[in-house]
Amino acid sequence: MIKIIIADDHAILVEGLLEILAKNSNYHIVGTASNGLEVLKLLARKKADLIIMDINMPKMDGLETTHEVTKKYADTKVLVMSMYNNREYIKSAIKSGASGYILKNTSPKELDLAINSINEGGSYFSQEVSMMMASSMRKDQVFSDEDVKLSPHETELLKLLSEGLTSDEISVVMKTSPHTIRSYRRNLLHKFQVKNVTQLMVVAMKGGYVD
Repeated sequence: MIKIIIADDHAILVEGLLEILAKNSNYHIVGTASNGLEVLKLLARKKADLIIMDINMPKMDGLETTHEVTKKYADTKVLVMSMYNNREYIKSAIKSGASGYILKNTSPKELDLAINSINEGGSYFSQEVSMMMASSMRKDQVFSDEDVKLSPHETELLKLLSEGLTSDEISVVMKTSPHTIRSYRRNLLHKFQVKNVTQLMVVAMKGGYVD
């Protein structure tokens, strides 16, 4: 079961999400929250695998809450679900530790894809958000070729991570154990000086290491 918290101050949207998620027997709704403070209170009492997080909420917004959650509850991932397809919001969400960013006009099928990708240790960005990120990165300064040196295995792993594959799937492709893949992944996080796979993908794309 994937234990989920929904954090949004719009009751109608929350009800809609509850109805959609109830159709999947693999999901268990831990609770709902209308602001960041309520999210933290919930997590103090109950374990959650993933939070579907709005950005604009009263008392404590989604970005600040994401930062607190990823700092205090390392096993809890955050999927930002926002109406804003805005460069600064997306960058701030990733910097805060979010593992994904989708828009509120997403389909139930894409929501399932996002939840499962993140739960399996990956990341997920809707197509519109990915296009915005790519456009943003083309405008930013990229790394020089001397900045990060990668082994052939690390280069292959980076490519497969960018395609959205999980550690188990990558271990099959690279013909090695999931434990070894996780070790390679830790090395990549260290080399690029990032905290999670989401930040790794952003930095690697920005540096031209992956498309």
